[in-house]
Amino acid sequence: MYFSEDEIVNSIVGPGTRFKGEIELSGIFRVDGDYIGSLRIDGQVIIGSRARAACTIHANSVVVGGVFCGNIVAKERVILLSSCVVIGSVMAPTLVVEEGTLLHGEFMITNKKAGTYSPVKKKGFSYVPEGAQSSSFLFSPKEREISHVEKEINSD
Repeated sequence: MYFSEDEIVNSIVGPGTRFKGEIELSGIFRVDGDYIGSLRIDGQVIIGSRARAACTIHANSVVVGGVFCGNIVAKERVILLSSCVVIGSVMAPTLVVEEGTLLHGEFMITNKKAGTYSPVKKKGFSYVPEGAQSSSFLFSPKEREISHVEKEINSD
């Protein structure tokens, strides 16, 4: 099977790896370990199902399967898999949320053309139960929750 250059993961934080810092690249960046910092990716970011990330992400598209704490700004779409926990803010033109996802934060759907957004509001901690329609939510994460996840990553 052949892959185009745009489909190959060219950078990875593998399982059992801890990385803290800033990363800028073009292509696909995958996290399967622990990552703290910021990502500016001209391409896609994948947070694997066993990953823990406390960071800010700016990318074309983002897929979250693990524990994510921070901010995501995507130019195209964000996909939140049923295995993920998200604490923070997400801004994208398209937001896909699978059943079973745990969400706590601020979620905004942007307008691609105007660069504006229209938030959908809901308060509290949320769980998208099996069989429910996917939804968008707006919460205000507390700094202590974000720093708690960061401390947990650092303590392991």
